[in-house]
Amino acid sequence: MKKIVLILLICLIFAGTVIVCFKGFNVGLPYKSNINISVYVGKKIEDKDMQEITKEVFKGKQAIVQKVELFEDMISITTEEMSEEELNKLNEKYEKEIKDEEIEIVHNPKVKLSSLIKRYILPFGISTIAIVIYQMIRFKKLGATKTLLTTIIVLMLIGLTYASLIAITRIPINKFIIPIGMAIYVITIIVLNMKYEKKLEENK
Repeated sequence: MKKIVLILLICLIFAGTVIVCFKGFNVGLPYKSNINISVYVGKKIEDKDMQEITKEVFKGKQAIVQKVELFEDMISITTEEMSEEELNKLNEKYEKEIKDEEIEIVHNPKVKLSSLIKRYILPFGISTIAIVIYQMIRFKKLGATKTLLTTIIVLMLIGLTYASLIAITRIPINKFIIPIGMAIYVITIIVLNMKYEKKLEENK
């Protein structure tokens, strides 16, 4: 059974690697090259307005619409690009002509995934080293080298499987991807420690 699971994981990781090499990850809008448009509309913006703007003005396009300013009379729109037609639809929505001086446009460059990951490498590296040292001491009766190799291999398999699933399913890379990965990391360590504790009890 274990061999079958291992073979399936290796196949999954291989498929994910091929997709990443040829297509890359599906990057979410905040990490793509985008524009952020702040528009003063002169009236309080309701929550339902933001949903309507996303559906009607930017129909079929990725767009993030948020309220800004204390009086909630300004909206921030993040999208890949905005056409004159979409601006006209926005004018119609608020029954006014939005002037150039009422629009602030910021062009954001594409965010490299490597730059997002870099900030987590050192903390994760230090944490993993500390955990492995603890395991080698705590479970030395199970074999320090065996414990070390098992933990590293399992963490690598789980991490690569997670990344492969993201690539294969084309889930957009967003702010939740890394926290979910961290949660999987913690759960994996807990499960491994529970398994080692059980084996230690059996060997007494």
